[in-house]
Amino acid sequence: MIGLSIIGSLIGWAIVVFGTREQLLVRHLPKFMAGVEWTPFEVTLKPWGVGQGGHTRADGRVWFGDATSSPLSMPNASVDLLAAAHDAEALWFSERPEPAKTLAVGFPGYPLLAVAKVSSVRT
Repeated sequence: MIGLSIIGSLIGWAIVVFGTREQLLVRHLPKFMAGVEWTPFEVTLKPWGVGQGGHTRADGRVWFGDATSSPLSMPNASVDLLAAAHDAEALWFSERPEPAKTLAVGFPGYPLLAVAKVSSVRT
């Protein structure tokens, strides 16, 4: 009986840890937005699914003026933000999306924000 209790506790903690892992990046949004001068960049997004609470992981590419791009990942973006980015084919970045950077993305003046990770690869 004690063994089942321990296993149940371990499963509960695993759910909490993995369920909140993506939320850790969201807590850093205020730091990413300090003194921000929003800059728009063209983005293309891969199809995404609806996650828990209207948030999900999304991947795509951010395009630069010289026709190069870098992979982009948003581990916990709202479906509203993704739909707006898909329609606009753009996102506003809190700073230049250099390779290997983590920064805020969204639309200035609207509460649609997410944390994005730009890959270290630029093609």
